[in-house]
Amino acid sequence: PRHHKYQTYAHGKSLVRALPPIYNPHTKDAITLEHIVPKSILLNQPHTDASLAVKDLHNVFACGRTLNQARGCLRFSHRSFPAQDHVMDLRHVEGANFIDRKQEMFCVNPHFRGLVARAVLHMAHCWGCP
Repeated sequence: PRHHKYQTYAHGKSLVRALPPIYNPHTKDAITLEHIVPKSILLNQPHTDASLAVKDLHNVFACGRTLNQARGCLRFSHRSFPAQDHVMDLRHVEGANFIDRKQEMFCVNPHFRGLVARAVLHMAHCWGCP
């Protein structure tokens, strides 16, 4: 609509930082910006305007620094809580989040799977991300 004013990415980032953090809303950690589809993937997409894809706020969430660094560029796992036969391969990060060291995947808190799935689907649809 005509009455909406375009906002800069810097303004968008400040809005994102004001939201409850993804993965663990009760974190006491410093807040950083988490790209659900990592910037490294966005910057290597052949048919994408990477400078715009990296700034897509559907993919950017507030996140505690420890969780953001622990996840890095790991893919998301369908697993939410450790199975008894798989506990040795998992490292608890914070909240209900784990890293599957054997599969090199991030097991996200089940409460945030919907947000993660929507961000991944949006980035796949709009930017052709894997």
